[in-house]
Amino acid sequence: MASEKIYIHHFSVMAPAEIIERTMQFYRDILGIAPGHRPEFSLPGYWLYSGGVPIIHLTAKEDRTKGNPGYFHHLALRCKGVDEIIRRLSDQEIEYRRQDQDDVKQIQITVIDPAGNLVELNFDNGENA
Repeated sequence: MASEKIYIHHFSVMAPAEIIERTMQFYRDILGIAPGHRPEFSLPGYWLYSGGVPIIHLTAKEDRTKGNPGYFHHLALRCKGVDEIIRRLSDQEIEYRRQDQDDVKQIQITVIDPAGNLVELNFDNGENA
């Protein structure tokens, strides 16, 4: 099997409507991942797009989904503009952790989104911030 053909298609969050709204605003305002077209489903929500691809799916559902006891840990995104992202996080007083990982030539910012998910933002450490 050719592993280079496998990539993350999307990340999905299902939570109460108020959390979904705050989560959409977080990704939109901090990372610039904008809401776009979403098919008409029975539950409201958003699809958030990066480069024309809906990479984060948000669905409003007031009660927790049964039968999903998984061990999901975090979402990792490749990003650009580390200084701008840090400024946006600071402006909104959102706590984050920065790690400069010289051995793999990247800067890693970790943050918790409003839905409680650990999000890892990875930047090339040689980028023009």
